[in-house]
Amino acid sequence: VYSGKVQKQYFRLALSREEYLLYYRGNIKWVQVNSESGLKLKFPASFLSRFVSHNGIHGRFQLIFTEQGKFISIDKISS
Repeated sequence: VYSGKVQKQYFRLALSREEYLLYYRGNIKWVQVNSESGLKLKFPASFLSRFVSHNGIHGRFQLIFTEQGKFISIDKISS
């Protein structure tokens, strides 16, 4: 468990099932989004695999990382 300061960024994502398949198959390895505060976030597409439904990936997410930019967690917080 990380005990230092963390950064929390929120973003919305809407990917169809077909769009996510490009990530899943390895054609695209990184996802880049703009956070609600305007920060560009880039992370491995694999972080999203647990959120895939038959409609793709849709919702508002929270990305938590260390001050140094190391990933801690990602959670879906609303549809």
